[in-house]
Amino acid sequence: MNKQITMVLLSFLFAGSLVAQNTFIQQIQGTPNGLVDQDVPSRAVISTVDSEIQGSLGIGVDIPANNNYGFDTFVLAENNLRMLFRDTSNSGSFPSNDWRLTANDSGNGGANYFSIDDVDGGAQVFRVDAGAPNNALRVDADGDVGIGTASPVVEVHAVDGNTPTLRLEQDGSAGFGAQTWDIAGNEANFFIRDVTNGSLLPFKIRPSAPTGSLVVGDQGNIGVGVGGGTPNDNASIELGTTNQGLQLNRLTNAERTTLGTALGATEVGVIVFDTEDSSLYTWDGTQWGGGITDTDTDDQTADVFQLNGTDLELSLEDDGAATQQVDLSSFLDNTDDQTADVFQLNGTDLELSLEDDGAATQQVDLSSFLDN
Repeated sequence: MNKQITMVLLSFLFAGSLVAQNTFIQQIQGTPNGLVDQDVPSRAVISTVDSEIQGSLGIGVDIPANNNYGFDTFVLAENNLRMLFRDTSNSGSFPSNDWRLTANDSGNGGANYFSIDDVDGGAQVFRVDAGAPNNALRVDADGDVGIGTASPVVEVHAVDGNTPTLRLEQDGSAGFGAQTWDIAGNEANFFIRDVTNGSLLPFKIRPSAPTGSLVVGDQGNIGVGVGGGTPNDNASIELGTTNQGLQLNRLTNAERTTLGTALGATEVGVIVFDTEDSSLYTWDGTQWGGGITDTDTDDQTADVFQLNGTDLELSLEDDGAATQQVDLSSFLDNTDDQTADVFQLNGTDLELSLEDDGAATQQVDLSSFLDN
C-alpha cells in the first residue's frame, strides 16, 4: 500500500513539473528570439515566487561543475555574452525602452569590448574597448571627471604624456560643412589648431604670459597688458605696459601700393609704416597720404627767404605751398637803419640780430610755418 501511495505522489510531481515546464517553454517560444538562449532551448528550473540564492550564481552553457567562484557573486560563461533588460510596460506613458549589456562581438575576428546598448534605438551608447589603460575614465566623489587620471581636481581633468587635446569635429552629418578644431596645450604653448585647413595655429599663448596680457571688456573693447585691471571703456584698444611700444604693420613701397588697391572709402584711417620711406602713411579714403617720417628729415632748400618790410617771406622748394608771411615787427627797431648781421635758419628757428644794436641774437620759431 505504501509503495502504491509513493508511486502516485512521484507520478503527480513529475507530471506537474512537465506541465509547468511545457507552459513556460510555450510562453518563451512566443517571445522575440532575443529572449531565447538558442544554446539551451529547454528550461530545467522554474520559480514563480521570490527566491534567494545564498551563494554565487553561474549562468551559461560553459559554467563548469563545481565552478570556483572566488569573490565573484554572479558569473556568466558562454561564447556569446549578453544581458537583456526587457521592460514590459505597455500602458499609458510608462517608459518601456529595452537595454542590453554586451561583452564582445559574436562573429569570428570581431572586436573585444564591453558596451551598453539601447536595444529599441539600435544604438551602442557606451563602449569600453579591451586594452583601455587605467583610469581611462574616472568619476570621483565630487563628480569630477578624470581622463587618464585617478585624481581629477576640476570638473573635467585630462592627463596625457604629450599634448593633451580636446577635438571639436563637425562631421557634415547635419548638412553643414565639415570642420575640425583642436584645443590643446603642452610645454611650448596653449593653442587652437585648425585641423581641416592644414593644422594652422591661429591662436597661441606662451607659458608664463602675465595676467591681463589680453582682456576683452564688457563693451567689446580690448586691453593689452592691463594686468588685473580692465580696458578703458572709452578706448577700443588700451595698451597698458610701460616698457613696450606699439608696432604698426610694416610694409614696403610695393606692399603698401598693393594694399591700396584693396582699400576704399570704408577703410579711411588705416595707418601703416613704410619700411623703405621710414614713414607713416594714412589712407584718406582714396589714396595714401601723410608720409610722416620717423625723423622728419625732409631736407629742402628755401627758394624764398627774404625780408619784405617787416615781414619775412618764406617758402620751401617742392612743397607746393604759397609763400609764408612772418611778421617780424616786434623784433625790429624801425628807427635805426641797420644791416642784419645774423639772418639765418637754425633748424626751425630764424636767428636774427642787427649790427650795432647790442642785443643778443633773436630766435623766431617757424615750426608752424614749415611743412616738414
